[in-house]
Amino acid sequence: MNLTVAKYILWMALVVLAGLALACDREPGAGKPSLEIRGGKWLMLDPSAPETPAGSLARIRDASQGTRYGRVVRWSKRHVKRFGSDPTTEEALLLAGQAELARERYYQAFERFDDQLSRYPAGEFSAQALLGEVTAGEALISGKKRVVFGIFRIGATDEGVMILEKVAGHAPGTQLAEDVLLRIGDWYYAHAQWAKAIESYDQFMKLFPRSRRTPDAMLNAARASVASFHGIDYDETPLLEAQQRYEQFVEQFPVQAEAEGVVEALADIRDQRAGKLYECARFYERTNRLQTAIYYYRKLTEQFPDTSYALLGEDALMQMGLLDLPSQEVLERAERQRQRLADRRRTGDGP
Repeated sequence: MNLTVAKYILWMALVVLAGLALACDREPGAGKPSLEIRGGKWLMLDPSAPETPAGSLARIRDASQGTRYGRVVRWSKRHVKRFGSDPTTEEALLLAGQAELARERYYQAFERFDDQLSRYPAGEFSAQALLGEVTAGEALISGKKRVVFGIFRIGATDEGVMILEKVAGHAPGTQLAEDVLLRIGDWYYAHAQWAKAIESYDQFMKLFPRSRRTPDAMLNAARASVASFHGIDYDETPLLEAQQRYEQFVEQFPVQAEAEGVVEALADIRDQRAGKLYECARFYERTNRLQTAIYYYRKLTEQFPDTSYALLGEDALMQMGLLDLPSQEVLERAERQRQRLADRRRTGDGP
């Protein structure tokens, strides 16, 4: 064997030993080297290098262990741009969303999670992304600000509600969807946005009719209907809808109806509807349209005889000579009703 051949064999042995050493140093499961074209040439890349999907993700994971949230987001964007079709993209997006949450960029966090769920709706990390969206939505509807252009912070409650609606859409029929839909209704209710609250509660009851929280949604929808009534000078449709909702509640949940004072609530609705008729009759009486006034006074006493306003209507008809003097029993009832009306006025519940 000449010297040249011996040098060649020695060189090949060193190459093999170096390769074995590299294989031993690589973490288990790191994968095999991959080939990639660079500058028109095939190059062998170590999977732990940032130029590979596994290496890029490993770098993002490492940054996420500390507080280098900006790096996590930047490197995740690069990963998505370069390796968007690779399965590692799901975790890269999740880590970016979690980093955005950590630095209180809630809407940006939602965008990362939403991108992840759009790409991987049933992925390994989809549950974590959904919880991340809930965190972002709750933060925004609770008053946390949305960061715009990196420096401005603006209110974003509408965006928070939209995020929670997205969560329900991503997880239809689940406990999570049930929770967020009821949360949306409760938020609208707490902020006196009655029409939206009613709409949200109705959607909840339609999707989860057998939920243990359906009675709460039904009751709050009825209360929101009452609250949306602007007064006796306005259309009474909200009162009619509330009355129907309360009556349905009594029929389906009689025990809870008694505990929640639904019977009293229905009586209040009748009082308000009677008050509207009474004011209508008074208006026609003041404008000397007596026949129309008489019509409404009589309608009042016939439809709502058990209300305090009915007694006022009877007084008006007696003064017109259209009603006989009442018996002692009627007078006593009238006194009780007048006292009730006085109490309502004193507490601000009546006209």
